[in-house]
Amino acid sequence: MIIALFGITGVGKSFFTDSICNKLNFNKILAIRTREPREGEIEGVTGFFMTPEKLDELDKKGEIFYRFGVFGGEYAYLKSQVEAPKNKVFEMHYTQLDDWKKLCDDLVSIYILPQSMEEAKNRIYARHLSKDKEEVRLKEIEEQYEAVVNNKDVIEKFDYVFTNNYDQDSEEKMIELIQTIINSEKK
Repeated sequence: MIIALFGITGVGKSFFTDSICNKLNFNKILAIRTREPREGEIEGVTGFFMTPEKLDELDKKGEIFYRFGVFGGEYAYLKSQVEAPKNKVFEMHYTQLDDWKKLCDDLVSIYILPQSMEEAKNRIYARHLSKDKEEVRLKEIEEQYEAVVNNKDVIEKFDYVFTNNYDQDSEEKMIELIQTIINSEKK
């Protein structure tokens, strides 16, 4: 099973991914990014960071499962991680959902809504991005929120919609949801 978490920047996707891995023994599928790591991001833990040329090289060798562009950069996922037999979880941009549903029969999609947009924005401010990047991210979250939440055709594509209240209770409810999904898959 692959759990795919979606949502705007600052909604807690990384937090929930780590929690699912730690509490339910899932493997984390790491995204390849063609940019330098941000402060606090660790190669092989947060993701893989490489040049576009290195990504092209891996793609030519057939090691890339899926590749796409978003946020002005290129991203990809390794076949070895996606095709591993263990339960997996990862974060994804909502525009990629249709492609992934075609590629993975066992994909379960969860769109995470922020309890408040203000809290999501505060999490972007806490990243200490340059003013230009911060403005771009703030604009992106507003646009994505509107594109997903206010569009019934888009929001209905997701298997589950979950609200993050940014508290311990939300973490427990996410773990309960994943456990319920696991149990329903066993039947």
